[in-house]
Amino acid sequence: VPTLAAALEAALRPYADVETEWSVEEMVGNVGQRMVKAAGKFQRDGRLKERGNASQGRAFLEEFVEHVLQAVSGAVYDKVWYLKVDYSPALNVLALHTFRNQKIFARTLQPMVEKHIQEAVFRWQEEQRFGRVIWDAVDDCGVKEMYKKKCRMALATAYDEAHTKAPYGTLSAGSPEMTLLCEFVKGWMACFVRRAWDMMEAGILGDGDSSRDQQVAFCTALFQRLAETDTACLPSELTSMVETPPPSPWPFLAEAAAEVFKESDAHAKERAAKEAAMPAWKRRKLAAGGSGRGWGPGGCGEGQGGQGWTSGGGDDWGELGGLDMFGKGLAKGIAAILSKGGGMLGKGGGKFGKDGGAFGKGGGAFGKGDGAWGEDSYGKGSYGGKGAGMGVPAAFANKRPAW
Repeated sequence: VPTLAAALEAALRPYADVETEWSVEEMVGNVGQRMVKAAGKFQRDGRLKERGNASQGRAFLEEFVEHVLQAVSGAVYDKVWYLKVDYSPALNVLALHTFRNQKIFARTLQPMVEKHIQEAVFRWQEEQRFGRVIWDAVDDCGVKEMYKKKCRMALATAYDEAHTKAPYGTLSAGSPEMTLLCEFVKGWMACFVRRAWDMMEAGILGDGDSSRDQQVAFCTALFQRLAETDTACLPSELTSMVETPPPSPWPFLAEAAAEVFKESDAHAKERAAKEAAMPAWKRRKLAAGGSGRGWGPGGCGEGQGGQGWTSGGGDDWGELGGLDMFGKGLAKGIAAILSKGGGMLGKGGGKFGKDGGAFGKGGGAFGKGDGAWGEDSYGKGSYGGKGAGMGVPAAFANKRPAW
């Protein structure tokens, strides 16, 4: 791609001093190679030949930027300059070369291509930065090692949920912009508390469970770390509107944490009152995990749910009575697969069976005899008899189809 190497060198040279393994030429070569390879996928995209409007052209460029930078991250993710480089000029060169005279950009002004790419690069880098900030914040707040992964996942998922589930329109914080920011943070905190309550009970102290005051203090400290001005893990759409960033520490976070836990306790009491007003049979059903026919909450058919695959009238995988919804033949056939007499996963020295057969008892591929499927097409080998592979004995065992 003409001028791509020059654009990359201009973007990467300022970070040559902090790179300990590669020279500038190697940096340009490694990053450029991945960019060109990733862009090749879009040259064959069918959407290029369809006439598009300005919105479609912008969306296509954003997808292109995200895909190319994701490919680049595989080579430089551990580099200190990874998220500091401005990839926009190089991506602009690559996009203009790859998408020259394509119909999807019929209503996209060429000068706007560079602007769309810059915005897409910024958003992508922010997403990557958020992941690192969350990772570091969990480390800094002293979460137990075995609970760190759960805490990070809960934070990331709650961050997504807060975009639509935050209590917008319920707070007042001086300016409309600051109010929106406070509402988002409180919503993020509430979603996190709902998802990570067990982690906060057992994962933030050395020994024993934590008290409510300790959980409030932990939540406050965690979100203080996430909202620090220099590394704020907050939507740029909100922070860009706020003229004066929140102070550090931010008093609102302690108030919000106390309110979130208070609202959580009130919700738990309300739910307990509703359950207490239920009929006794309904409370027993909820306590047991539900029951019913078919593929229920804990079983595969008729029987009490909540106990995994062993419920439904059978002994482990032995009888599989819960599969009566499909007929007793299929239930027995599947039981044969997993029991010692079934051959497929049963005892013996064969691959899966008893006497060396691939799946059955004899020398056949799936059954007892020498044929590909056993003695008969659907006889004693594959679907019936001792070497039953998948077994539908009620329908096919010891019978040949008319055809």
